[in-house]
Amino acid sequence: MAILFRLNITGTGLTETEKLERLIDYSHKFSYNIGFKRDRYHLWINDDLEELGGKLEVNTEDFGSIRAKIHRMSEEVVSKAILKFYGVLELPEPIEVEGYESQIALDKLPATLVIYNKHYRRIYGCTVEFSTYTIPDWEIVLNSESFRNRLISAIEKTVHKGVELVSCVVGFSKYAMRDIRDRVLFHYPERKVFLEDFFRTLNEETKEETTIAEDIRRILRPYKIEFLTSVLDSFKEKLDRLLITFFKETGAILVGGSYVLIAEDEGTFFRLYEKLRDDFISSIKNEWPDEEKISSILEKWIEHKF
Repeated sequence: MAILFRLNITGTGLTETEKLERLIDYSHKFSYNIGFKRDRYHLWINDDLEELGGKLEVNTEDFGSIRAKIHRMSEEVVSKAILKFYGVLELPEPIEVEGYESQIALDKLPATLVIYNKHYRRIYGCTVEFSTYTIPDWEIVLNSESFRNRLISAIEKTVHKGVELVSCVVGFSKYAMRDIRDRVLFHYPERKVFLEDFFRTLNEETKEETTIAEDIRRILRPYKIEFLTSVLDSFKEKLDRLLITFFKETGAILVGGSYVLIAEDEGTFFRLYEKLRDDFISSIKNEWPDEEKISSILEKWIEHKF
C-alpha cells in the first residue's frame, strides 16, 4: 500500500517550523526524483479527517501559500500540522491493470505524499508516506523492475542537510514500519536498523497468545531492544554471514553494494522473519537467563558473605 520513510532531524535548538521546513524540502526532492508531479496541497491540523477532529487550514494549488500559513502559526500548532501533496506519479514503463472488460496499460497513477505530525509518527513509526492509487505500490515494486530501480535510486539521491534517513520500506499497510512481515522492500543505511526492526517485530508478536509468543516474551522482557541490537551488531562480519544465509534461503534479494532487501514474492519477508525468529529462539531459549535464574544470581550475591 505505501512507501514509508523514517527520518531523523539532526541539529539542536531547532524550532518546529524549521523542522517541518526540512521535511518539506526533503519531500520536494523525493517527489522530483521519483517522478511525482504535484498539483494540489492540503494543510491539516491535528488530523487529516474532520470526523477525527482534523481541521483543513489550506487547500491550494500554490505551495507558497502553505509555507506562508506555516510561518504565521504558533510553534505548538506547527507541531500538529499534517501536509498532503496530491498529484500524479509518472511511471518509467506502463503497468497493466484489470479494466471492466480488458487489461488497461497505465503510465500515470494518482498519488499522495503525506508528512505526518508528531502524533501520527508515533502511531505509524514513519515520518513521510507516499502512496499510489489504482494499483498498490507494493505490486508495482514486485512487478516492475524499472520502477523498483527508480525507487531505489530516488531514495539514495534524496539527500537534504539536517535530515537523516533511518529506513524506507514498501509494505502492505502503514504498519509495515514496525513489522518486517508486512514488507516487500527494505532500504536501511546500516545493519543495525534491520536488527532493530527484527526485534520490533518480535515485540509485535508478543501481543499474540501462542506458545512461541510466550518464549519471545520471556526473552525480551528483561532487556531493551536497543541493548540487544547493539550486542548483536557488534559481531559485524559473523552476523553478516548469518543474515546473508537467511536472505538466500527465504528469497530476500540483497542488492549488491547497498543496504537494500527486495522480496522475491509477497511472502518473502514473512518467511524471512519466521526463519530468523525460529532459529533465534530455538538456539538460545534454553540458555537464556529467565527471572528465576536472575533471582538465583542475586540471591548468591546477597549470601556470599555468610
